[in-house]
Amino acid sequence: MRVIPAGVCGRCVTDEKSHRSYRRGDTIIEVIFAITVFSFVSILTLNLMNSGINVTQANLQLTTTSTEMSAQSTALRFVHNGFTAEYQYPELAHYVPVWEAIVERAIDAGSLMDIREVSHCDAIYNDPTFISTQRPFVINTRRLNTNAALLTDERINGAVVIPTSSPSMPPVPSSTAVPSTAPFISPPVSSRVVFGNPLDNSDTELKESIDYQDVVRVEGLWVTAVKGDVHSETIHNYDTGTTETVHIPRYYDLYIRTCWFGAGRNYPTKLQSILRLYNPTSDVGSELDEASAI
Repeated sequence: MRVIPAGVCGRCVTDEKSHRSYRRGDTIIEVIFAITVFSFVSILTLNLMNSGINVTQANLQLTTTSTEMSAQSTALRFVHNGFTAEYQYPELAHYVPVWEAIVERAIDAGSLMDIREVSHCDAIYNDPTFISTQRPFVINTRRLNTNAALLTDERINGAVVIPTSSPSMPPVPSSTAVPSTAPFISPPVSSRVVFGNPLDNSDTELKESIDYQDVVRVEGLWVTAVKGDVHSETIHNYDTGTTETVHIPRYYDLYIRTCWFGAGRNYPTKLQSILRLYNPTSDVGSELDEASAI
């Protein structure tokens, strides 16, 4: 049996207490550094997630806006083809007033606004001369029908939608060949044509608007018709025996334009598609052709 001297044992206890007294912990600098690294990684991760969501949403907005533009382009070609056929066969003249309402709003090429100079979408709609100089419109695609059995004047009335004189004015549906009206406003999300019940000012009817045939507002989308290659023709009036000189464009360039702010962007996204449709009433516009560009 080993006997430990009393002095030695007392010294061992003293060393153990001293070791516990001087045991080293984390300093305030290390804690702050750890919190800083964690915060940096968290912020970076959130920024990457937010950026990914913005890119996804921007692509979705681009897709939906391109679909709206394609629908307008298809509807314009459809109306033009219908007018061309009905111009040769007057007994089928259903789409004649629709095409006439479009070309009636055509402007000269020198009056066309340069959309590249637009720095904010609100600047377009806040411009008091926008409606009078650009004469914008859209086609109500739900008023067009390819079924000959359902094709009546009542079905296509109001197919051309023009802006109300003020964005705050309610939309007015049309039961005649006169174009219907709807507010043209800056888009809160992306460019689109909103269908609903013009007689109901609430937004509840917009949740399920598949059955509605009227446009209640147009957000960040419009079409401008521009006269192209205007030439003079002399028309002889056999009833009065007089002649009259008229200026007839050989074709119309239809500018389908959009402007909206994409997700996470502080500058507007602008798209433009140009559709050229030749004028069948012109002596040199019998050949149909089209040109589009984005």
